[in-house]
Amino acid sequence: MGIAADVARPIIPAHIPPELVLPFDPWQNLGDRPHEALARAQGFGRVVYSPSHHIIGYAPNGAWMVTRAKEARDLLLDTGTFSSQHTTGIAEVLGETFKLSPIEADPPEHGISRTLLNPVFLPQNVRKLDGKARERATSLVHGFAGRGECEFMQDFAKILPSELFLDLLGLPHNRLAEFLHWEELIMDSTTLEGRVLGLRAVADYLRGEIAARRANPTDDVLSLVVNTPVGDGLRSLDECLGTALLLYIAGLDTVVNALAWQFRYLAEHPADQERLRADPAGIPRAVDEMFRAFSMVSLTRRVTRHTEFHGVLMRAGDVVSIPTALASRDDDEFADASRVDFDRGPRRHFAFGYGPHICIGMHLAKVEIVASIQTWLSELPPFRIKPNTEIECSGGAVLSVHRLPLVWG
Repeated sequence: MGIAADVARPIIPAHIPPELVLPFDPWQNLGDRPHEALARAQGFGRVVYSPSHHIIGYAPNGAWMVTRAKEARDLLLDTGTFSSQHTTGIAEVLGETFKLSPIEADPPEHGISRTLLNPVFLPQNVRKLDGKARERATSLVHGFAGRGECEFMQDFAKILPSELFLDLLGLPHNRLAEFLHWEELIMDSTTLEGRVLGLRAVADYLRGEIAARRANPTDDVLSLVVNTPVGDGLRSLDECLGTALLLYIAGLDTVVNALAWQFRYLAEHPADQERLRADPAGIPRAVDEMFRAFSMVSLTRRVTRHTEFHGVLMRAGDVVSIPTALASRDDDEFADASRVDFDRGPRRHFAFGYGPHICIGMHLAKVEIVASIQTWLSELPPFRIKPNTEIECSGGAVLSVHRLPLVWG
């Protein structure tokens, strides 16, 4: 949620062994291949200390970083030692006290909050959206097919998943451009001020929508969050805001960038693109492998007590960054992990996290991306990156693509 920036020289805490501190900032200078650039950290150890955190303005004196799959798995399963409380920094920068539940909640609160949303995102329920996803994807493709080119992010990736998610939340499509602008401020700002501006706009807007749903419930997920009894009564307005804000950020960003990474790969690898054209039944398996290879979300945990973790001493209050891009590209778990291999077969990767906080929207994301790829391959000739163009990317809580010009014909 915002890329790390050198706003001040970090003061590495005294208890951090100097030999564990990375000699570079892993969140700077990621170029147009952030997965490969971030992987430099793996050469310095399985648990290292980064001079910056992946969220701008969060943990200004650095954070531990887990670079391998086993350590990531062990950490994400130990919710007692490694807490999810206050791990986005969103409420704090706004001067408020809400939490983005369920991702900022520990058990048992996490389970209670997640149970509220589970029915919406069950596989059998999101599969019902497959037809709508294909219909919208086809309409979008037909809109630019005759041009022989498109800017994939603006013309497709930012529209398809966002419109489907707006339908789920019950938010108006005619404000999509404004919603996406706020999302870009939150996720891509290089200054804390820009990030706060976006967060404040979204929080204020959602407060109004929450109040409206409380007064006049409608048939959408936002009304479900606002009006479903939990325990002895309804959730507080702050609790509703935290969950609504989480859904907003996740729904308007993560699938957008997952689409970008997977379509970029297919555009740059014509043999694999042709393989899927010849065998559409293989697309779901290929999508899962590309999710692994282009895992893009970085998670955060806070250490609750002094502990020794895989030979490293951590103190209560320390912050830990868990980039899924590293855990999913660990050669100890996945042979030749940086290579996309559609024949790899199912393996438990980290694209959607791991453990109790595994992404609740993962089945929806798969439906949207499978539908998108199947539509493009059936409606358009082979596509490729537009010659002499630079792919603009950034790193942070989500490894993001900003522009992806594609051509065909």
